[in-house]
Amino acid sequence: MKTPYDLPRGWTAGWRILAAAAFFVAGTSVLLSAPPSWTHSLRFWVLFAVLMVWYVLIQRWGRAVIPALPWSYGFYLIGVVTWAAMLSLHPAAYAFSAVMFPVTYSLLSIRYSIPSGVALSAIMFLSGNGWKLKASPGDALAILLAVASSVMLSLFIHGIIRQSRERKRFIEELESTRADLASAERNAGIMLERQRLAQRIHDSVAQGFVGIVTHLEAAESLPGAAASGLTGHITQAKALARESLEEARRWVWDLRPDLRDGAPLPVVLERQLAAWSVKTGVSGKHVVTGNARELGPNRETALLHAAQEALNNVKAHARASRVIVTLSYMDDEVALDVKDDGTGIVPVPTSGTGGFGLKALDERVRGLGGRLTMESHAGEGTTLTVNLPVEARP
Repeated sequence: MKTPYDLPRGWTAGWRILAAAAFFVAGTSVLLSAPPSWTHSLRFWVLFAVLMVWYVLIQRWGRAVIPALPWSYGFYLIGVVTWAAMLSLHPAAYAFSAVMFPVTYSLLSIRYSIPSGVALSAIMFLSGNGWKLKASPGDALAILLAVASSVMLSLFIHGIIRQSRERKRFIEELESTRADLASAERNAGIMLERQRLAQRIHDSVAQGFVGIVTHLEAAESLPGAAASGLTGHITQAKALARESLEEARRWVWDLRPDLRDGAPLPVVLERQLAAWSVKTGVSGKHVVTGNARELGPNRETALLHAAQEALNNVKAHARASRVIVTLSYMDDEVALDVKDDGTGIVPVPTSGTGGFGLKALDERVRGLGGRLTMESHAGEGTTLTVNLPVEARP
């Protein structure tokens, strides 16, 4: 038998409290007003214990046992018969209607719960009339009202159960969709990173090695007397080898999952700029505005990559004497500005153009919902700016 035993927790807990109150009230009433004879009293307490065990089993295993067994409705009838026998012994058993009706509507399917609720109402009416089938017009009207109330209550409770099931299914589908979306985004990120690395290898290290091989082959083809030409080719090959090695080290640095090593982003940027200044001889200044806060590893790593790419471009092309790196924290975004006083870039690269490093950086920034811009004028230097949105904090 299929069961709709999927009530919200608040309803289930409330009915259990009501059942505990019913057992307490019935037991107390019998203690204060025992049945006429000790045999009746003993029967009542035996039935009381049977009904209590039955209810505990229903609450503990009803969800698993009742739907699985072909005679499950018979298990439900044990409780009904026990309750009817108790009604014949003491009127305190009427309190157990607070147990029987909730169990009926929550445990049984609507096909069985409606006639069962009507049967429970009939048992209460018959026990009140000494188990005789007689009724006045007023009693008949009361019976009809009780039957109608039983049907309406069953439909109402099953409507709640159906809504609870639909809500549970909707939440499960939403969680599954979120998991699929996260997996798709992760796979897309992996593919994008592979594409970026493949292109970068082709544009830098691979080209460097081609140049090295070309110079060495040219050196081999020179006659023995052309010592000056040989030295020039070897010098060029060594320079290309050093550049390729430096580029490979940059990849290793880029591929680290978290470039901060536990330090705050402003501290890491300041260290990066100081090391770059020592290496290049270009003066560097680091400025932080606003209230510094954590942005998450993805955003902070993107900002570090942006600073590194900008400084590498200054070293390679700008012929600058001074660089200012500014990190600005605002309410809903963070901005990184790298400004040099070099020769400038004409024309200024737009989004998606420029060298591969700038293209890859632009894709990463746009992937985080941000934007990368450049401003430059001949002889007036260049400013690279990265703006990333962040979650607003109270």
